[in-house]
Amino acid sequence: MDLSIEPVSGSGGHSHDGRRPTGTLSDKTWTFYSTDMEKSITYASGEVSGTEKIRVVVEESGDSEEAQVEIKVPGLAPFPQSGEHHVVVRRGADTHPDGAYGMPITIEILKEVAQEYFELTKRKLSINDLSLPEGGLFDIGDIKWATPHIEHRAGNDADINRTDGGGVFKNCEGDKALREAVRYVGSGGIPWLKCESGGRKHINFD
Repeated sequence: MDLSIEPVSGSGGHSHDGRRPTGTLSDKTWTFYSTDMEKSITYASGEVSGTEKIRVVVEESGDSEEAQVEIKVPGLAPFPQSGEHHVVVRRGADTHPDGAYGMPITIEILKEVAQEYFELTKRKLSINDLSLPEGGLFDIGDIKWATPHIEHRAGNDADINRTDGGGVFKNCEGDKALREAVRYVGSGGIPWLKCESGGRKHINFD
């Protein structure tokens, strides 16, 4: 008997092609010498969320069976595309059309940050990536199935655009209003603002 894993194209929020990583099986081929033999196979999910098909084929007869496995982070919800105090502006929507999902507490706190930012600047906060609809590895650009987004896997991270909803550009280090908004909303060190390379802005919620 032979086992194989095949990912379902387009699942997990990934709409691009490439050699998509899958989970693994503890064994892929074995031989039965009698009808009463049993064999246990262990499946371990990979980093990429979505749907995978596990297929079993009996070589002698050609008979086969198939089962689907869903890999996901439960509880994620979509962040509104726009609101009174924020707007979502993402790049890479061709490969990941839905990349602004978060845990409910993340969404609630991020809205509070946006509201405070608006109170300070009278401009909307411009939000980029959070997580994919089912979480998991979030690859970007031409880096297919790799990990430039080391975080962004469980709905607890948000990237903030350097150009806000009013068209004002500020690098992370110079964005005093965002820093103040995060500090005002924060409790016990959450959320916290991290300045990344190139002046990019990242807010962590866990």
